[in-house]
Amino acid sequence: AGGTLSGISHIFYNLLEDKTNLIHLQPLHSNLQIELMEKARIFISYKRKNKDQVFSIVNKIETQLGVKCWVDLDGIESSAQFASKICKAIDTAEVVLFMHSSVHLDIDFEEDWTIKELNYAHAKKKRVVLVKLDNAPLDNIFLMEYGSKNNIDSQDETQFQKLLKDLKARSEEHTSELQSPLAIS
Repeated sequence: AGGTLSGISHIFYNLLEDKTNLIHLQPLHSNLQIELMEKARIFISYKRKNKDQVFSIVNKIETQLGVKCWVDLDGIESSAQFASKICKAIDTAEVVLFMHSSVHLDIDFEEDWTIKELNYAHAKKKRVVLVKLDNAPLDNIFLMEYGSKNNIDSQDETQFQKLLKDLKARSEEHTSELQSPLAIS
C-alpha cells in the first residue's frame, strides 16, 4: 500500500491535531473499522471527560508498540449495540487498561459503563491494569481489588515505561503463539 500509513490505516483514519499539538488517530465510522477494533489486543476503558489524556496514552502505546488499542471514540449508536460491541472487544482483548481519575470519585457504581466494562473483564478473567491518570485516591472498591498491584501512575515515566515493556512482552507472547505450528486454539 505504500506511504507512511498502512493501507487500512490510510483508508480508515484521519489525522487530527488537538490544542496540545498531539496527533491522535480518529477512526471514521464503518462496520469494517469496528470489526478491526474488535480484534485489538488492548481494550481501553475510560471516562469521556479524560479523553485528551487517554488518547495521548493510546497514541504512545500504538506508536511505540505497534499494537492496536480498542477505544470507543464517539459512542456506538444504541445501548444494545454498545453492550454487544464492548463485550466483543473485551472478549478479544489480551489486556484491559482501566483509566482511573478523579471523575471516578463521583460515579454510580451500578450504572457507570466503565464499571460495567471492568466487571465484565473480571468475569472473563482478563488481565486488568488500573492506570491512574491523576492523583485521585482509589476508593475502597478499587483499593480492595487493586491495592498496590496491577496499577500504575501514568504520570510517573518509570511506571509508564514498565507498563509498555509488559504490554510488549504480552504482545510478543501472543504473536509467537499464533505463529507456532503447534498452537492450539
